[in-house]
Amino acid sequence: MLRSRFTSRSWCWVSSLAGVLLLASAGFGGADESAEKATVQLSAGDEVAAVPGEPIRVELAVRSTVPLAGVQATVRYDARGLIPGDPKLTERSAHMTVTHAVSEGKMILLVYSPEARKIPPGDGPVLDLCFTRTAGTRGLDEVRVENVILASPEAEAIPVVVRSSAISVGARTPTSCRLVQNYPNPFNPETAVGYELPEEGYVSLTIFNLLGQEVCRLVDGQQEAGSYRVVWDGRNSKGEHVSGGVYFCVLTAGHTTATTKMLLLR
Repeated sequence: MLRSRFTSRSWCWVSSLAGVLLLASAGFGGADESAEKATVQLSAGDEVAAVPGEPIRVELAVRSTVPLAGVQATVRYDARGLIPGDPKLTERSAHMTVTHAVSEGKMILLVYSPEARKIPPGDGPVLDLCFTRTAGTRGLDEVRVENVILASPEAEAIPVVVRSSAISVGARTPTSCRLVQNYPNPFNPETAVGYELPEEGYVSLTIFNLLGQEVCRLVDGQQEAGSYRVVWDGRNSKGEHVSGGVYFCVLTAGHTTATTKMLLLR
């Protein structure tokens, strides 16, 4: 039976993003079935309520009775409602190195040490993951961990049981009227603008240029309370592409007016 090992060549691979993908595609079977299993879980509460634009912290925790030479995992998320940030090492894993590769709805994580350092035995987080909920999403978005590989100091794959493999992120009813900074910014050719309404009412979302002239109106009408997301494609009300430069997005809802600055690159 093939045995899985983190060879010296493997440690060279992980110094580059290509190495992460090679490790992810190689697979690591052949763990010592007699070894004590470790456990892995995501933690952030059973259901996380999040306002669009605010970060959501999710911990990837590992419980193990032996030191860990490396951790690899795949985290899947709903790309329509969540934007991933860079993973951060925790106090337990601060002496290690983390690298990651992101594709649509998937993040491959790898924690290792070129100096052959170890994550000590114990129970606690080894990575802090950060996601931002986008405006205009409805219902629950899921974050899930899978394909977890733990490497022992002897370069063996440690049997692992994944507990609490998924968490749900749900929208929270806004308590105030708020305009969220557009993303991306600067942008080309389009950007998304988010805003929140605590109650039903008339809403207008308008783009202006530096001269204060109206470029186009993205929203103009009655809307219910909730979180919204609108995309501006860099065109004026006539459907023509506007020139690059600074523009202002102005939200008017009830007695509230809010403005954000946007930079269009051409």
